[in-house]
Amino acid sequence: MNNLTQKTRPLVIEIVGVAGVGKTTLIQTLYQQKQNIQLGVQINKINQIPFWINNTLSLLPTFLKNYRHSRWLNNGEMRSLIYLQAWLQGLAQQKSSEHFATIFDHGPIFRLAALQEFGPDITHSQKFQKIWNNLLNNWTNTLDIIIWLDAPNPTLRERIQKRDRYHEVKDKPPAEVFQFLERYRQTYQQIITQIANNSSTTILKFDTQQKSPAQIVDEMLISLDTKLEKLPATIR
Repeated sequence: MNNLTQKTRPLVIEIVGVAGVGKTTLIQTLYQQKQNIQLGVQINKINQIPFWINNTLSLLPTFLKNYRHSRWLNNGEMRSLIYLQAWLQGLAQQKSSEHFATIFDHGPIFRLAALQEFGPDITHSQKFQKIWNNLLNNWTNTLDIIIWLDAPNPTLRERIQKRDRYHEVKDKPPAEVFQFLERYRQTYQQIITQIANNSSTTILKFDTQQKSPAQIVDEMLISLDTKLEKLPATIR
């Protein structure tokens, strides 16, 4: 619920954007100014087991009946489904503490988008879509601020190419990279629009080719301070 006057937990923020937009750099820049932030919600492997079991038992009959010709959820997709559920549980247990915000990178919107756009055939089933929609509704009522980063595709491809670490479209032809980016971008647009239409979540969008991380953080902090004014003084 986005009525912050009823909240006791820290703000919940997600930094969203396609590959190469600078999410990690932005978080590092923000942390230099606001060190009392928490990155994500840690869920240990033992606590993930019940979610693995419940999701498997829930979806396996549908898979065996209608989708045996395709593949099952891979480890990354199942982890995404688990995180989407377990993070909500973890956030619900948070109270006022020394940190004022929990910030997600590769958070709920990213994982909802990846499952929707790149998941196996079973993710299009009525059963899975009911789970997906329930998760979207829950996160719509949980996210306080969405920081949506973007940049032109040629800039993003150049940044991906310069990275030392692996990415699935690194060294791919421009057309393939741009198609990959656009699929994520369009799904983000759909999800964020739905959240905006059904909640009071603050949505800030920035072009990281036009603005530096420091400039974006300055604008972010204005919105954060506005939200924080309504939170208990102990977590400001």
